Amino acid sequence: RHIRTQGIDMMLALDISGSMQINDFKPNRLEVSKSVAKEFVEGRKHDRIGLVVFAGESFLQCPLTTDYDVLIDLIGRMQIAPQSLDGTAIGMAISNCINRLRDTEAESKVIILLTDGENNAGEIDPMTAAVFAKDFDIRIYTIGVAGSGEVLRRGLFTQQIPPLNDRLLREIAEVTGGRFYRAESEEKLKAIWDEISALEKTELDAQKFTDWYERYLPYMLIALLFAFTAFLLKYVIWRQNGC
Repeated sequence: RHIRTQGIDMMLALDISGSMQINDFKPNRLEVSKSVAKEFVEGRKHDRIGLVVFAGESFLQCPLTTDYDVLIDLIGRMQIAPQSLDGTAIGMAISNCINRLRDTEAESKVIILLTDGENNAGEIDPMTAAVFAKDFDIRIYTIGVAGSGEVLRRGLFTQQIPPLNDRLLREIAEVTGGRFYRAESEEKLKAIWDEISALEKTELDAQKFTDWYERYLPYMLIALLFAFTAFLLKYVIWRQNGC
Protein backbone atom coordinates (compact mmCIF):
# COMPACT_ATOMS: atom_id res chain seq x y z
CA ARG A 1 0.00 0.00 0.00
CA HIS A 2 1.08 3.62 -0.50
CA ILE A 3 1.80 5.92 2.41
CA ARG A 4 2.81 9.56 2.59
CA THR A 5 6.13 10.12 4.31
CA GLN A 6 8.61 12.92 4.83
CA GLY A 7 12.05 13.01 3.27
CA ILE A 8 14.59 14.58 0.94
CA ASP A 9 17.21 13.35 -1.49
CA MET A 10 20.65 14.19 -0.17
CA MET A 11 24.25 13.63 -1.25
CA LEU A 12 27.16 13.85 1.18
CA ALA A 13 30.45 15.02 -0.39
CA LEU A 14 33.31 14.39 2.04
CA ASP A 15 36.93 15.47 1.64
CA ILE A 16 39.56 12.70 1.93
CA SER A 17 42.58 14.76 0.85
CA GLY A 18 45.88 14.50 2.70
CA SER A 19 45.23 17.58 4.82
CA MET A 20 42.34 15.75 6.50
CA GLN A 21 45.05 13.95 8.51
CA ILE A 22 45.75 17.14 10.47
CA ASN A 23 45.26 16.41 14.16
CA ASP A 24 43.83 19.74 15.32
CA PHE A 25 40.71 17.57 15.63
CA LYS A 26 41.39 14.43 17.67
CA PRO A 27 42.49 11.98 16.40
CA ASN A 28 42.36 13.91 13.11
CA ARG A 29 40.00 15.84 10.87
CA LEU A 30 38.91 12.84 8.82
CA GLU A 31 38.07 10.55 11.73
CA VAL A 32 36.05 13.23 13.49
CA SER A 33 34.24 14.07 10.25
CA LYS A 34 33.42 10.40 9.71
CA SER A 35 32.10 9.99 13.24
CA VAL A 36 29.83 13.03 13.04
CA ALA A 37 28.61 12.12 9.55
CA LYS A 38 27.62 8.65 10.77
CA GLU A 39 25.67 10.18 13.65
CA PHE A 40 23.93 12.45 11.16
CA VAL A 41 22.86 9.52 8.98
CA GLU A 42 21.64 7.57 12.02
CA GLY A 43 19.39 10.49 12.92
CA ARG A 44 17.62 10.67 9.56
CA LYS A 45 14.37 8.91 8.66
CA HIS A 46 12.90 8.22 5.22
CA ASP A 47 15.51 10.33 3.39
CA ARG A 48 17.51 8.88 0.53
CA ILE A 49 21.19 9.64 1.13
CA GLY A 50 24.24 8.99 -1.05
CA LEU A 51 27.98 9.44 -0.60
CA VAL A 52 30.73 10.98 -2.73
CA VAL A 53 34.33 11.29 -1.57
CA PHE A 54 36.90 13.54 -3.16
CA ALA A 55 40.52 14.56 -3.14
CA GLY A 56 42.26 15.37 -6.45
CA GLU A 57 39.39 13.44 -8.08
CA SER A 58 35.83 12.62 -7.07
CA PHE A 59 34.45 9.12 -6.50
CA LEU A 60 30.91 7.85 -5.95
CA GLN A 61 30.87 5.54 -2.94
CA CYS A 62 27.14 5.01 -2.52
CA PRO A 63 24.16 6.02 -4.69
CA LEU A 64 21.01 7.37 -3.09
CA THR A 65 19.71 4.80 -0.63
CA THR A 66 17.61 4.34 2.48
CA ASP A 67 19.82 1.46 3.61
CA TYR A 68 21.56 3.47 6.30
CA ASP A 69 23.50 0.49 7.64
CA VAL A 70 25.33 0.14 4.31
CA LEU A 71 25.93 3.88 4.09
CA ILE A 72 27.28 4.10 7.64
CA ASP A 73 29.61 1.19 6.94
CA LEU A 74 30.96 2.93 3.83
CA ILE A 75 31.52 6.15 5.74
CA GLY A 76 33.42 4.19 8.37
CA ARG A 77 35.68 2.69 5.68
CA MET A 78 36.73 6.06 4.27
CA GLN A 79 40.50 6.56 4.17
CA ILE A 80 42.87 9.31 3.13
CA ALA A 81 43.43 9.28 -0.62
CA PRO A 82 46.85 8.09 -1.84
CA GLN A 83 49.35 10.86 -2.47
CA SER A 84 49.06 10.36 -6.24
CA LEU A 85 45.41 11.45 -5.99
CA ASP A 86 45.92 14.23 -3.47
CA GLY A 87 44.29 17.60 -4.00
CA THR A 88 40.90 19.20 -3.47
CA ALA A 89 38.53 18.96 -6.43
CA ILE A 90 35.48 20.74 -5.04
CA GLY A 91 33.93 21.41 -8.45
CA MET A 92 34.22 17.76 -9.43
CA ALA A 93 32.64 16.64 -6.16
CA ILE A 94 29.66 18.96 -6.64
CA SER A 95 29.22 17.82 -10.25
CA ASN A 96 29.30 14.17 -9.21
CA CYS A 97 26.56 14.84 -6.65
CA ILE A 98 24.47 16.77 -9.18
CA ASN A 99 24.54 13.79 -11.52
CA ARG A 100 22.95 11.68 -8.79
CA LEU A 101 20.29 14.23 -7.86
CA ARG A 102 19.23 16.02 -11.01
CA ASP A 103 16.80 13.38 -12.30
CA THR A 104 15.18 12.39 -9.00
CA GLU A 105 11.54 13.25 -8.37
CA ALA A 106 12.11 14.63 -4.88
CA GLU A 107 10.93 18.18 -4.38
CA SER A 108 13.87 18.88 -2.07
CA LYS A 109 17.44 18.05 -3.10
CA VAL A 110 20.49 18.82 -0.99
CA ILE A 111 24.27 18.48 -1.18
CA ILE A 112 26.29 18.66 2.03
CA LEU A 113 29.93 19.32 1.16
CA LEU A 114 32.64 19.08 3.81
CA THR A 115 36.20 20.16 3.08
CA ASP A 116 39.23 21.65 4.80
CA GLY A 117 40.97 23.19 1.82
CA GLU A 118 40.76 25.30 -1.30
CA ASN A 119 39.85 24.05 -4.76
CA ASN A 120 43.13 23.19 -6.49
CA ALA A 121 42.28 20.22 -8.71
CA GLY A 122 39.69 18.94 -11.13
CA GLU A 123 38.41 20.08 -14.48
CA ILE A 124 35.27 21.88 -13.29
CA ASP A 125 35.23 25.26 -11.60
CA PRO A 126 33.32 25.10 -8.27
CA MET A 127 31.18 28.15 -9.01
CA THR A 128 30.24 26.77 -12.41
CA ALA A 129 29.15 23.57 -10.69
CA ALA A 130 27.22 25.60 -8.11
CA VAL A 131 25.30 27.40 -10.86
CA PHE A 132 24.40 24.03 -12.38
CA ALA A 133 23.16 22.92 -8.96
CA LYS A 134 20.98 26.01 -8.76
CA ASP A 135 19.54 25.24 -12.21
CA PHE A 136 18.46 21.83 -10.91
CA ASP A 137 17.03 23.33 -7.68
CA ILE A 138 19.72 21.69 -5.56
CA ARG A 139 20.76 23.46 -2.36
CA ILE A 140 24.36 23.13 -1.22
CA TYR A 141 25.36 23.34 2.43
CA THR A 142 29.12 23.79 2.76
CA ILE A 143 31.11 22.96 5.88
CA GLY A 144 34.65 24.22 6.26
CA VAL A 145 36.74 22.20 8.69
CA ALA A 146 39.73 24.21 9.86
CA GLY A 147 41.50 24.32 13.20
CA SER A 148 45.05 25.49 13.78
CA GLY A 149 46.92 23.09 11.48
CA GLU A 150 49.19 24.68 8.90
CA VAL A 151 51.75 21.97 8.10
CA LEU A 152 51.16 18.28 7.44
CA ARG A 153 54.00 15.87 8.16
CA ARG A 154 54.43 12.82 5.91
CA GLY A 155 57.29 10.81 7.34
CA LEU A 156 60.46 12.87 6.89
CA PHE A 157 58.68 15.40 4.68
CA THR A 158 56.42 18.33 5.46
CA GLN A 159 53.72 19.83 3.27
CA GLN A 160 52.20 23.28 3.54
CA ILE A 161 48.45 22.99 3.94
CA PRO A 162 46.39 25.28 1.70
CA PRO A 163 44.14 27.58 3.73
CA LEU A 164 40.40 27.06 3.88
CA ASN A 165 38.70 29.22 1.26
CA ASP A 166 35.80 30.60 3.29
CA ARG A 167 34.77 32.98 0.55
CA LEU A 168 34.43 30.27 -2.09
CA LEU A 169 32.45 27.96 0.18
CA ARG A 170 30.16 30.80 1.20
CA GLU A 171 29.51 31.79 -2.41
CA ILE A 172 28.78 28.18 -3.39
CA ALA A 173 26.19 27.93 -0.61
CA GLU A 174 24.62 31.33 -1.22
CA VAL A 175 24.14 30.93 -4.97
CA THR A 176 22.17 27.72 -4.38
CA GLY A 177 20.11 28.95 -1.43
CA GLY A 178 22.14 26.92 1.07
CA ARG A 179 24.39 28.03 3.89
CA PHE A 180 28.08 28.04 4.78
CA TYR A 181 29.35 26.80 8.14
CA ARG A 182 32.83 26.88 9.62
CA ALA A 183 33.84 24.25 12.14
CA GLU A 184 36.85 25.05 14.30
CA SER A 185 36.28 22.26 16.82
CA GLU A 186 34.62 18.88 17.10
CA GLU A 187 31.82 20.38 19.20
CA LYS A 188 31.12 23.03 16.58
CA LEU A 189 31.14 20.40 13.83
CA LYS A 190 28.54 18.33 15.69
CA ALA A 191 26.37 21.41 16.18
CA ILE A 192 26.56 22.18 12.46
CA TRP A 193 25.43 18.70 11.44
CA ASP A 194 22.62 18.92 14.00
CA GLU A 195 21.47 22.19 12.47
CA ILE A 196 21.56 20.79 8.96
CA SER A 197 19.64 17.76 10.20
CA ALA A 198 16.77 20.12 11.01
CA LEU A 199 16.28 20.91 7.31
CA GLU A 200 12.69 21.30 6.19
CA LYS A 201 11.41 18.01 4.86
CA THR A 202 9.13 17.47 1.89
CA GLU A 203 6.46 14.86 1.31
CA LEU A 204 7.43 11.89 -0.84
CA ASP A 205 5.47 8.88 -2.01
CA ALA A 206 6.66 5.64 -0.49
CA GLN A 207 5.44 2.08 -0.63
CA LYS A 208 4.98 -0.01 2.47
CA PHE A 209 4.60 -3.77 2.20
CA THR A 210 3.18 -5.87 5.02
CA ASP A 211 3.51 -9.64 4.94
CA TRP A 212 0.75 -11.49 6.78
CA TYR A 213 1.31 -14.95 8.13
CA GLU A 214 -1.82 -16.91 9.09
CA ARG A 215 -0.98 -18.64 12.37
CA TYR A 216 -4.47 -19.26 13.73
CA LEU A 217 -5.01 -22.75 12.21
CA PRO A 218 -2.99 -24.87 14.74
CA TYR A 219 -4.65 -23.10 17.66
CA MET A 220 -8.09 -23.53 16.12
CA LEU A 221 -7.49 -27.26 15.63
CA ILE A 222 -6.38 -27.63 19.26
CA ALA A 223 -9.48 -25.77 20.43
CA LEU A 224 -11.73 -27.99 18.31
CA LEU A 225 -10.02 -31.09 19.72
CA PHE A 226 -10.69 -29.94 23.29
CA ALA A 227 -14.29 -29.12 22.40
CA PHE A 228 -14.80 -32.54 20.80
CA THR A 229 -13.20 -34.29 23.80
CA ALA A 230 -15.50 -32.40 26.17
CA PHE A 231 -18.48 -33.39 24.05
CA LEU A 232 -17.51 -37.08 24.20
CA LEU A 233 -16.98 -36.96 27.95
CA LYS A 234 -20.27 -35.23 28.67
CA TYR A 235 -22.65 -36.85 26.24
CA VAL A 236 -21.12 -40.29 25.57
CA ILE A 237 -18.73 -41.62 28.20
CA TRP A 238 -20.23 -40.06 31.31
CA ARG A 239 -23.81 -40.74 30.10
CA GLN A 240 -22.95 -44.44 29.49
CA ASN A 241 -21.52 -44.65 33.01
CA GLY A 242 -24.76 -43.32 34.43
CA CYS A 243 -23.42 -39.90 35.25
